[in-house]
Amino acid sequence: MEISPLSVVNAYFDSVNSRSIDAAASFLSDDFQSISIRGILGKESLVNTLKVLKTAIPDLHINISDIQVADNVVTVTENVVGTHTVLLDLAIFKVAPIPPTSKAVAFVMGRIAFTVVGDKITRADDITPPSPDVGLPGLLKAIGATLPSRS
Repeated sequence: MEISPLSVVNAYFDSVNSRSIDAAASFLSDDFQSISIRGILGKESLVNTLKVLKTAIPDLHINISDIQVADNVVTVTENVVGTHTVLLDLAIFKVAPIPPTSKAVAFVMGRIAFTVVGDKITRADDITPPSPDVGLPGLLKAIGATLPSRS
C-alpha cells in the first residue's frame, strides 16, 4: 500500500511535536535539502536545528495550516507556538546564544513546499516572502533578540 505525500508530511510533524526528532528524521531522505533565503540545510543540519529549538522551547508545537497537495508536493504554512525557557543556541545561523527569556512565542515559521518521494521528504522549499515577522527573524523578534546583518 502506497502512503500519500500528505500522510508523510503529517507523520513528520506529529513526530516533531511529540518531541521525537529522531523519528521525524526518519521521514527525511538521506539527501534531503531545506532551501530558504538563509541558505541550504541538509538532513543533519535540519535535525540539529530542530533539536536546538525543542531544547530551548520545550513546549514548542508546530501547527500546519493552509494545506495544499499537488502530485507529490505538499505545501503548508507552519505556525509555531511555545515558551523560550532554555538557552537558544543558533550558531548554525551565526546568532549568538540567547539566554532564556520566558517569553511565549507565536509566529509563522513559513510557507513550505515539501517534495515527497515514496515515504520520504526529499526537499523543503521555503516559499515565504521575506518578512521580519516570519521564520528565524520572527522567532528572534518574538523573544526580543535581533538577527545579525548579513555581510
